[in-house]
Amino acid sequence: MKVLVVLVLAVFTGCNANFLYADDPKSQLDVLTDAISDNIDVVVQKATDTIEQFKKTELGQDLSTRVKDGSELVSMYAGIAWEQVPDGIKNAAEGAGMMVYGISMRVEQGIDVLEKKLEPLVDRVSPVAEKVAEKVAGEVNYRAQQVSEAASPYVAKIQEKLTPLAQGIQARLDSLYQSVVKAN
Repeated sequence: MKVLVVLVLAVFTGCNANFLYADDPKSQLDVLTDAISDNIDVVVQKATDTIEQFKKTELGQDLSTRVKDGSELVSMYAGIAWEQVPDGIKNAAEGAGMMVYGISMRVEQGIDVLEKKLEPLVDRVSPVAEKVAEKVAGEVNYRAQQVSEAASPYVAKIQEKLTPLAQGIQARLDSLYQSVVKAN
């Protein structure tokens, strides 16, 4: 009966609901964001396809070979340059790396110590937080029950007023349906 009332009201109020796409309506910002995202995906796909096609060409293969050869040459020159760096600078660089590693180890140890110190505090606070959450949930349930009790007389009055209207609409729809059936 309630479903029929809802359907009848939807028909008579001009509801534009679409049963195939019953999602929440999107804001214009969401629609715009989706459109831009789709366009970016298309552009990225086209660029990827173009790059792949270019790599298959003779020019693309030649360029790829030159880049590979150039990177190997740069690595070789970097090795030669590192060999020419004085030992004092090499030792300082290695020392700086070791110092950074030592600092990171101390930080990790400090974090471990801090976690161990905070663990008893967390253990003491968590039962209190659970009790507070239970009290809040109880209060919310109590308030919801109060609202329900306060609204129930009004809901009953609305139902009393809508029931005859729904029955009248149902009778009209039945007669309309019968006339359509007889016409066909």
